[in-house]
Amino acid sequence: MRDETREKIREFLYNFVSEIIRNMQKELGGLSIEKLRRAYPFHSLLFEDEGLIAFKIQRSIVTKMGRKLYPNLALYVAQDKYKKVYIDHKIIGSVPESWINKADNIVDDLRGGKRRPNVLNEWREITSTPQKNIKSFEVIADLYIEDYEEGPLFMEIKSPLPNIDVCAESKRKMLYFKIIAYTNMYSSIGKLGVAYLGLPYNPFITREDYLQNWQIIKRVFDVDKEVLIGEEMWNKIGGPGTFDELLKIIDEVREKAIKILRKNNYLF
Repeated sequence: MRDETREKIREFLYNFVSEIIRNMQKELGGLSIEKLRRAYPFHSLLFEDEGLIAFKIQRSIVTKMGRKLYPNLALYVAQDKYKKVYIDHKIIGSVPESWINKADNIVDDLRGGKRRPNVLNEWREITSTPQKNIKSFEVIADLYIEDYEEGPLFMEIKSPLPNIDVCAESKRKMLYFKIIAYTNMYSSIGKLGVAYLGLPYNPFITREDYLQNWQIIKRVFDVDKEVLIGEEMWNKIGGPGTFDELLKIIDEVREKAIKILRKNNYLF
C-alpha cells in the first residue's frame, strides 16, 4: 500500500471516529451514567459504564459503518491499485429480459431451498436461455472496479451476518451484473465481469468457523466462488497483506480516538 493511501485511510478513519464522538451526546439523548444504569440495570451486571454507553449507541454506529465506513474504505483501498473505482455506482446495459427472468427464477429456487448454489451451472442455465425481449436494465454496485485485472469487479458489501432476504437480493444483483457485463462489455474488453459478496469483517475469525456458524449464506451462495469474508475481501481489492496494513492503521487511529473519548468523559 502506498504511503499516500495509508495517510488517506488514516485521515478518513480519524474523521469518521471524530464525527461519531461529536454526535455521541445527541445519540445518548442527554442521559447521564446514572440514568443509563437505571435504563439498563441488568446490563450493568456485566458491563462497566463505557460498556453501557457502547450498548446504547451501537446500533447507530453499526448503521453508519455500513453506509459510510465500509464503502469509502473499500474505495480508498481499491484506488491504491486501480484507476476506475466507484462506489454506489449505477451500471446500465441492454439485456435479454428472458435472461433476467431466468436469474430471478434461480434466486427464488435458491432462497426456497429447491436447489443448491453452483456458479457454473447457474451461468450455463442463464446463457443457454433463448434471448428474448432485449431491453435496458440497470443495477447498482456498492463497489465497482472497472479496470480490475480479472474483468470488471462488482461487489455487494454487507454486514457479516446477512439474513436470507439480504442474501437473496445480493445474489440477484450479482447475477444481473454478470448478465449486463456479458452482453455489453465482453466484446470490448475480452473479459467477463466478476461478482462477489464482500463481508468487511469475520466475527468468527476463520472462514471454516464462519461457514459453520452462519450456514444460511450457503443456501444462496456458492461460497468458495462468490463470498469474500473479512480479510479476504480487503486483500481481494487491495492485494495480499492489505488487511494487516488496515489493522495497523486502525490501531494508530484508535489511540487518538481513546484520547478524545477520555477528554469527553466517555471513558472512565
